[in-house]
Amino acid sequence: KDDPTNKVVQPVLQRLHKVVQERAIHNAQTSSKLESMMKIAFDLTETMDKRETAMNNLLVLARETAGAELMIKSTIVQQIKKLLKVEKNKEIFITGIRIMGELCKHGDEKTKIVLKDVGIPWFLEILDSNDEKQVNTAEHCMQTVLNSFSGMENKPETKPKEELVEKNKKHIDTLLTCLVYSVNNRAISGLARDALIELIMRNIHYNQLNWAEQLVDIGGIERLMECASELEEYKYESAMNITPSTRTIAAVCLARIYENMYFDVLKDKFMNKIQDFIKDKLLT
Repeated sequence: KDDPTNKVVQPVLQRLHKVVQERAIHNAQTSSKLESMMKIAFDLTETMDKRETAMNNLLVLARETAGAELMIKSTIVQQIKKLLKVEKNKEIFITGIRIMGELCKHGDEKTKIVLKDVGIPWFLEILDSNDEKQVNTAEHCMQTVLNSFSGMENKPETKPKEELVEKNKKHIDTLLTCLVYSVNNRAISGLARDALIELIMRNIHYNQLNWAEQLVDIGGIERLMECASELEEYKYESAMNITPSTRTIAAVCLARIYENMYFDVLKDKFMNKIQDFIKDKLLT
């Protein structure tokens, strides 16, 4: 005698089986595509056209959940890091950065894997360029990392998710500290300096990562004042590379920090640091 419940369950099981089979086929195809594209993209003896196409295909794969999953498990992150040390083709170089950014969009856990594989200094290295497109791509990639750890988005009025910020506090603090410490690095390009200041400005507000007070405590004011007081036309041995916008961006960033000094004690602390910096400059 037939079990009537089977008639109900059977179609569901059939549909489920079909979905599982389709997913398995899709994953196998994705895995095969990933393997062949990586082979071409990282082979420096291949033609530029083929390598550019392969890198663009990898970028498309990185946007898909299944593709990103397989890529994170593969050696692609380490291979991109290695490739960008020697890559001369600017399009391939920039696509490599964009692939890293796309992988980081798939959640904080995947972002931690990327960070572990490349290290924070790598992000600062790819940012240090006089090529505007490269700097913009690297800046966007770094913002994606911070967004992934905080739940923020690249939209106006975006707010972080508290539980995510708490969970990833250590990573956020390390990243922002590195940005602040790099701002007055004499060796970096002017465009990279502007990008670092913009990243700080975009993330420290109390509606974002609420990091202004920490910035003051680790000497961020003095570092930004160095950028704001640098003269483009006055060149000397240890002069910073700046752009015509650097001083303005640094001044806006300082104003943004001051907005976040919501107690008189903090305001005084901020102003004292500014005054001490000016006094020190006048005496030297």
